[in-house]
Amino acid sequence: EIDYIYVDVNYRCKKIASKLLESILSFDVSNISLEVREDNIPAIKLYEKFSFEIVGKRKKYYGNKDGLLMVRRCKNENFSNRI
Repeated sequence: EIDYIYVDVNYRCKKIASKLLESILSFDVSNISLEVREDNIPAIKLYEKFSFEIVGKRKKYYGNKDGLLMVRRCKNENFSNRI
């Protein structure tokens, strides 16, 4: 599970988050999951670029905003069979 990826506003749009994700994805793992605010469109697009899929929604997870549960299946495992 990825808890946080944060790039200081002064360093955004420099591919830093992409490099961090590439480093994380280089580990030999089965699945990687994360949660993101539904209105954090730049983050959602970044995760989708790295083959993360939205698999669930957590109502009001971030106060008045929903959270999206996203998963990247790294080794052809079926995540839905593990829930």
